[in-house]
Amino acid sequence: MNGVAILLAAVAATCNAAGDLLQRRSARSETSDLRGSLSLVGRLLRQKAWLAGSS
Repeated sequence: MNGVAILLAAVAATCNAAGDLLQRRSARSETSDLRGSLSLVGRLLRQKAWLAGSS
């Protein structure tokens, strides 16, 4: 039982890291003048890679 729990925890951590990476890459591709604006959030919500990282 402990082996399964460890495996599932490792898979969850990997998925979490992959999602974070997708979101960071998408946000980095946006221009720096949009930082902290609602416009940036709107643009990120339209990007499939950013949305995939949030799921």
